[in-house]
Amino acid sequence: METFPDEPLTPPIWSIEDFDRLLRWCVDQDASDVSIIPNFHVSTRVHGSWCHATEGLVQRQDIERYLEHTTQNSGAMGIMMNGHDLDFSYEVMVARGIRKRFRVNASACSTGQGLGVNIVFRSIPSTPPSVEDLGLEPSLLEFIVHDSGLVLVAGTMGSGKTTLLSAVIRYIRENQPGRFTVTYEFPIEFDLVGIPGAKGPIVQTEIPTHLQHFEHAPANAARRAVDVMLVGESREPETFRSTCLAAEIGTAAYTTVHTQSVAETVRRIILSFPQKERNDALAALLGSLRMVVYQMLVPRADGTGRVAVREWLPISKTFRRQLMGADLSEMDQLFHNEIYANGQPLIPYAQGLLERGDIDMDTFRRVERKHAFENQGEAL
Repeated sequence: METFPDEPLTPPIWSIEDFDRLLRWCVDQDASDVSIIPNFHVSTRVHGSWCHATEGLVQRQDIERYLEHTTQNSGAMGIMMNGHDLDFSYEVMVARGIRKRFRVNASACSTGQGLGVNIVFRSIPSTPPSVEDLGLEPSLLEFIVHDSGLVLVAGTMGSGKTTLLSAVIRYIRENQPGRFTVTYEFPIEFDLVGIPGAKGPIVQTEIPTHLQHFEHAPANAARRAVDVMLVGESREPETFRSTCLAAEIGTAAYTTVHTQSVAETVRRIILSFPQKERNDALAALLGSLRMVVYQMLVPRADGTGRVAVREWLPISKTFRRQLMGADLSEMDQLFHNEIYANGQPLIPYAQGLLERGDIDMDTFRRVERKHAFENQGEAL
């Protein structure tokens, strides 16, 4: 199969096949992301660091032609010009019968000579890793796999939240055959249906192709008599509210949130609600919440990839009662104290990685500084 050489050449005019070959080459280099920017080098991110993937620059018109191809939408640039971005999935053939999937975002940008478009491809493995592959500790697995209630996985973009939850769903499918799982994703990333040796039934639902909005997912899951529900992303208050309701009536619900520590997660979720709704939202969230997990990805000491630094907290009945009577401004400190009493704090976890040689001292110090900054922000 034709591929780019070690130092990819830049054709004078990029064809669709040129772009697809470049994506395959980037996959071979273990790139997690590929960014195509007008009048600039194609860039790739490998093990968390960006670098050039082409010698020359890519022209705006070549990118626009590729955008129409990947979206199958001749009006894609018109959408960009009206101030909207596009999220979609794309596949390239890497071998006979084998395709590589990407999660893609296209956003308008300035080229210095008018409007252009930046396309970013995120590589998606076809099969989710196992919990063993991710190194999930038995003490974490014990609480994250549950019969009912809500588990929140927190982190920034690219911190492996979806990968972690996909591994949990794989574990449930392989070890709990009597449970029916439905996922709601945008887009579908891992092939959870085709997991080898899986036993439990599963249906993957893509938003908005199969269902219009994430906020409709919990009601849809209830009508389908679902045992396990994965809502790929919870950002809107209505999605949180309905997900909590599904968890309260007996579904094991999992979702991701964009927060930067376990301690701040509940407060930030509640602050997304209108003022007059916050008390009811807090009661619903605390009534269904079973666990909060936060993770970040940092470079391995040997340079072979990245490793997860995690913190987590199971929500006990005693702690839930304590939170029910607390003011929202007290939440972060209460969570911080509970993590050290009955959970897994971030810095001791990172210390363990350092002692095992998984991360080096510079990385450990960066984790410490980030954690201190976040705690300072929470105190403010």
